[in-house]
Amino acid sequence: MENPGCAILSEGQKIAHRMIVGYLHDSGYHVDVFDDRSSALKSIEECKYVLLLIDIDMQGLDVLSLLSHTHKISPKTSVVIITGHEKMDTAMQTLQHGAVDILVKPINLFYLDAALEKSVQHSRLVIDRMRALEDMEKAQANMSRVEQQNSELLKENERLRTEIQKLRQTEDA
Repeated sequence: MENPGCAILSEGQKIAHRMIVGYLHDSGYHVDVFDDRSSALKSIEECKYVLLLIDIDMQGLDVLSLLSHTHKISPKTSVVIITGHEKMDTAMQTLQHGAVDILVKPINLFYLDAALEKSVQHSRLVIDRMRALEDMEKAQANMSRVEQQNSELLKENERLRTEIQKLRQTEDA
């Protein structure tokens, strides 16, 4: 995946988030930062993000709803949760709802790299799965077409057999 896109949903310009944005830029990612759910979702619909980082410490954020909606509008986007220790229970729930990883503040760049690699791999697997499903649907459509043609050939074969039998009977008479 060349020049992967990344979005961060965070409240304000926290120093930790600015550090992450700078690090992602330096790592070759195109990064968009959002401080509200609606603008993030609009951009997720329009852009091809590999990764969405969500800080669940944002006020009024229903992270499980956001996660569910993100998966519906962009199944190829991997979601990594950023959290403080006080919201670990919620963060663990996000894993059950499809988040790829959790990063605990303060964020260690080694763990961020691991989460990035995991996210890129996850996105590739999702894309491969989607292609495999498309290929399977095409194969099933082709199989249906072949079965239909086979059925028509069997009917034609039976018609010809009946016609030959009638010709033989006429010939014998």
